Amino acid sequence: MLRFFASFLFTLCAVSALTAQESVLKFIEGRTFLKGELATGEKSVSVHVLLDLSSAEPLKLHARTAELLELAEGDSVRFLARGHELFSAVPVLEEIKSLELLTRDLARELEEVPVVAVVGAAAFGSRVIDIDPRQRTLRLSAGPSAALPTTAAIVEGSAPQLGERVEIPFGSGAAPRFPVRLVRGESSVAGLASLDTANYHLRVDAAWLQRVGEGQAALMFGPWDLLRCTAQRLCDEAPSADGTPLLLGNAFLESFRLRLDMGRRVLQLECIEPLPDRSAAAEAFRALRARDIPALARWLESHAEHELRLEVASAHFEGLLSRRPLPEASVLIAALRTQSAADRPARKSRALLETLARWKVEQPEAYARLLRPVLDLAVESAGEDEDGTAVHKARSEIGAILLEEGDLEGAWRQLLAASLGMPRDGKVNERLGLLYERMGKRERAFSRFLQAAITVEGGPAGLEGLGRLRRAEGGAPFNVNELERMLEGRAPIFEPASVHRPAAPSSRRVLVELFTGAHCKPCAAADLAFEGLTHHFAGGEATCIQHHLHVPKPDPLTHPAALARAEALAVAGTPTLLLDGRVAVPMGGQKGDAGKRFREAVAAIEKRLAEETPWRLEFGATLEARELKAHVSVSGPAGKGATLRLFLCERSMLMPGASGIVFHRLVSRAEIASGGVLLKLDAAPFKRSFSVRLSDVDAANASHLDEVEWASGASFPLRAGPVDPGEIIVVAFLEAEGEVVQSARFELAPRELPAERKR
Repeated sequence: MLRFFASFLFTLCAVSALTAQESVLKFIEGRTFLKGELATGEKSVSVHVLLDLSSAEPLKLHARTAELLELAEGDSVRFLARGHELFSAVPVLEEIKSLELLTRDLARELEEVPVVAVVGAAAFGSRVIDIDPRQRTLRLSAGPSAALPTTAAIVEGSAPQLGERVEIPFGSGAAPRFPVRLVRGESSVAGLASLDTANYHLRVDAAWLQRVGEGQAALMFGPWDLLRCTAQRLCDEAPSADGTPLLLGNAFLESFRLRLDMGRRVLQLECIEPLPDRSAAAEAFRALRARDIPALARWLESHAEHELRLEVASAHFEGLLSRRPLPEASVLIAALRTQSAADRPARKSRALLETLARWKVEQPEAYARLLRPVLDLAVESAGEDEDGTAVHKARSEIGAILLEEGDLEGAWRQLLAASLGMPRDGKVNERLGLLYERMGKRERAFSRFLQAAITVEGGPAGLEGLGRLRRAEGGAPFNVNELERMLEGRAPIFEPASVHRPAAPSSRRVLVELFTGAHCKPCAAADLAFEGLTHHFAGGEATCIQHHLHVPKPDPLTHPAALARAEALAVAGTPTLLLDGRVAVPMGGQKGDAGKRFREAVAAIEKRLAEETPWRLEFGATLEARELKAHVSVSGPAGKGATLRLFLCERSMLMPGASGIVFHRLVSRAEIASGGVLLKLDAAPFKRSFSVRLSDVDAANASHLDEVEWASGASFPLRAGPVDPGEIIVVAFLEAEGEVVQSARFELAPRELPAERKR
């Protein structure tokens, strides 16, 4: 179905520039995939890509994959399969939610290799693609194809017949667009059709179809009348984003052998099997369009195995939910069971939980009436789910409901069962913490809240629970130092065994700036390696500072000065590690890559330390009544100018994110003297004092996050609190002639390391 068409395009990408080659494609639930590697420079990652011939873009790539590949703007990416380079293109970067859903829902079939890109026809240049749906093969070759001898006996306006062959030209745009004509009597309307990788026959703009009036019409695609052999899915607007009124889906195209000649711009079709009866699909489409609930119910009774059964069952159930008053619960549950039975066994339980989450917002009446039956059905279906934690997630939701209803014993049984399957899940641990708190079991509640606090989904509630327990004892709120000690062994850290021991003293202090994000998964290695650098260069040879950016999504540790610094240094993405503002060190990867990234960064820093500098920078700072005062002394070459920059940082901040990193080190919070101070030296050192009120820093950062929430529609369940005076570190550096020439750091309250960490 969808596979046939996708197969044809992917064959095209499997050919070399000089010879024809067959490509093996993967067809899953009407979609066509190709497994291989995306590569750029020295980076590569195993992926699946999805074919979409209706796309005008050669390649659309998920933005997070681009980060993992360390892809810079304008860089091309290569796709390799079986040792061959199938195509190379400059991708359009997007957060493609549909690919995330495919990766999740088809994880088993995709062998846990994610779908990260969509390939369009333009990626394949002027090649020729041959597709045989019976053999499920695509064959690509270079050079123009021979003209196809068409079948002389074709009757104009007939349906395609077995053995008939035609050749249809298409336009010169990036994606193939074919001329079609809508004819009724003397009336005729011209339009365009495109080939789509979706599981239907024909998707048509209803208004366009009606432009020749009511009654029997002909839809001419070359010599063939498509209305004689298809079930039309009518749309209230053009089904293609570029206004194309007609899309041909794979349910129709799979009956043909195709050759797409991108050089000659022609499509050659040969009918290789009789077109199946489309009456059942046409009946379903009529009922779906009319939202005829009884007709949908009758269709479901008559078509137990039809490919449209899930779509019809879902429309039937949603139609029942739209009625007021709602039908009896037994009627709704029966309809829901019909829908669930039509869904893939490997995702039924998950789909039911997603349905509940949507109802809670959109259908509160249905949510209240069907909550327990749906959860029971989710538990019942979970045994077949490809997600091994499906049953535990369902039990967690049941436990949360029982907890809300006050059934502590029932909630305990469900939540404990869920925790045995998902011991580190944030929601499960937060709910168990709340349960134990209500049962008066403080120590157990404390342990569960602590485990929840280091997760994305449970962090805010876990920290709130810890705070409640502390307040109940009359204690002060936990600070980050206490939380770090309590979480030792649970949160990832990186402490190298080595310490920098220079062969000779250096006059330079290298500024190490890491641009990262709490939700940036490829930043995990960078964050841990950065932490390792702070230990390795404990003598101050490297001045480390971490700037958070809103990549790949809003980050509560970001502030305006960090964004301005990234813009000034032309930082395009995260993670990015810069030495003295100009030397970039590769830092992307998972947690297990931290050691390698650490060693690479150490080598680059030591190389930079070997370069002497005539600049000297000394400073100190004090804090009085939450006003930070810094005094700086700069000396260097007479007559030379430089810009002095100062950043207020926090030594350690707790912010669990999608990267899996819990504690973030030396995080910048604001710039003192925004934009820096331009200075020119004479014989005497430059000396100046600066001050900033912490209340102003807190207000500015809170205002920035408010603006981000308003502009993006995102919300921060956990925000960074006010600057902690006990964690303040000030970083100062000098910029001259396009690089940082000297740096230094000052701790207001140096932290005493535990004995086992002292060196």
